[in-house]
Amino acid sequence: MTASNSHGGVSELLSITVEAPPPPPSDLTYSDPTPKYDEGVEITPNVPSYTGTVDLFEIDPSLDAIGLDFDPITGVISGTPTLPTSGLVPFTVTASNISGASDLPAILLITVHPATEPPGNLTYDFGDSELCVGHPHRKSTRLNSSHAVI
Repeated sequence: MTASNSHGGVSELLSITVEAPPPPPSDLTYSDPTPKYDEGVEITPNVPSYTGTVDLFEIDPSLDAIGLDFDPITGVISGTPTLPTSGLVPFTVTASNISGASDLPAILLITVHPATEPPGNLTYDFGDSELCVGHPHRKSTRLNSSHAVI
């Protein structure tokens, strides 16, 4: 490269190296592709694995509807589900970089079970039985509760 003006000129060698971009990411999978979560219980983060370089992860549909978080930089799914699903719900995750998207997306089949309420007002009717420590009670009992017992 040469630069000059009315007072003279200067020359310097300029070297430019052009590198090929990395290939698109591949082999995208998750630690648990079919997770089953419980509403209101914090999940163990679901972590992706892949080959190559990833600049961005995307998920479709959004996990916001069920209360989970998705990190677009790491691809990690975390949080506490706030809404149960009706069975398995498919979510598609893609990973991409400057060269394009992953060859095959990761398909997650997520289930969020509804929170169960413990039985309330639980009582046992032992009638006029005498209970003694170390001796099993053999009379059948009747269970009363304001909630279903499963």
